[in-house]
Amino acid sequence: MRRDAASVLNDMVERIEIQGCQDGRLTLMRDRLLASGPNWTGMAPFYTSGPPAGSTYAHPMRPWPTTSWQTAVASTVAMHLPGDQLDAYAEIFAAAEREVSDQSIEHEASSELNVLGSSLTLTPDQKVSFLRIIEAERARNRVMAYEAHNSLRYFKVLGLDEAKARAEVRADLSYQTCVANHLA
Repeated sequence: MRRDAASVLNDMVERIEIQGCQDGRLTLMRDRLLASGPNWTGMAPFYTSGPPAGSTYAHPMRPWPTTSWQTAVASTVAMHLPGDQLDAYAEIFAAAEREVSDQSIEHEASSELNVLGSSLTLTPDQKVSFLRIIEAERARNRVMAYEAHNSLRYFKVLGLDEAKARAEVRADLSYQTCVANHLA
């Protein structure tokens, strides 16, 4: 469970770290849609490396492991943990399950937004449809970072090192690509 919790910590820190650049990309897409006429010029890829390379809008796809927790609960092993650790694990893995759900919805939305990588002729209704997706994703992005931020205190109970997780996330190529694109 500790190994899975450490993995979830990295995923949570990543969501916090990339929130600004993800929102920046969505805001750019929104602003371009609002300023464009019916002729849309395709956008360059957001991520240029890693699994989402070539995507107009992309996000990290993480496993958010929870199997060890589910097994510990099902086998009643979790009930032998000290109360504060039990509570911390329960909160961490519940938050991870919510992030998995949001990530799945985010993935569907990103596939729809990736259409904006092509030059198109857009009707006003199509533009409104894209704007709704963008605003929903901006809200989801904020909620995922908020959820992640609120979970950090539970990792501390387990003695997991947030600073180490932050360094690992910042060394990851996907993070670097996101931040480089946001700062460009």
